[in-house]
Amino acid sequence: MFVCCYNEDVMSSLKAGRLKMIMIRSPLFLKNIAHVTKRRYSKGMIRCRITFVMALGALLILQSVSPVLAKPCNPTEPDIMGPFYKPGAPERSSVGKGYILSGMVRSFKDCLPIEDAKIEFWLTGPDGHYDDKHRASVYTDSSGMYGFESNFPVNYGGRPAHIHIRVSAEGFRPLVTQHYPQQGTSRYSYDLILIPED
Repeated sequence: MFVCCYNEDVMSSLKAGRLKMIMIRSPLFLKNIAHVTKRRYSKGMIRCRITFVMALGALLILQSVSPVLAKPCNPTEPDIMGPFYKPGAPERSSVGKGYILSGMVRSFKDCLPIEDAKIEFWLTGPDGHYDDKHRASVYTDSSGMYGFESNFPVNYGGRPAHIHIRVSAEGFRPLVTQHYPQQGTSRYSYDLILIPED
């Protein structure tokens, strides 16, 4: 790619062999700068260089901001709450052993992590019944991450094994959903995507 800014004085210098133009190999870095020997820069050349430097600065800013401008995430599908939800589950990250659920809570709008989101879990114990021993609340850390460990949920009433989840965070709609572990697995990464309030 060649960049050529010129006026009549510059063109005359070019014809006289007094102007050396340099190829720019990258839009972000200037390998060399065109310069004129045996005479001063014209006002037009100075204006052109100022415009180029400003454009280069704007490009650098866009490059630094672009990682933040993430695309929206698909919101997590809601699911029924069921009759066994009880508010006020104790804050703890484990109610058993054998299955680990972890992931990140994100915003649907920009896919960025949500800090301090509250996640409530409830599931059946090894005996196939719901009880207070198998309820828990956890909060996401500064990176939006969470982790929860439990026994592998037991099937009941013809339903597949599942873990109930309720997520709430300031500025977002509460999410109620369910996670369905696959038989033979011991862990799963599950991101929870919340929709901002109107």
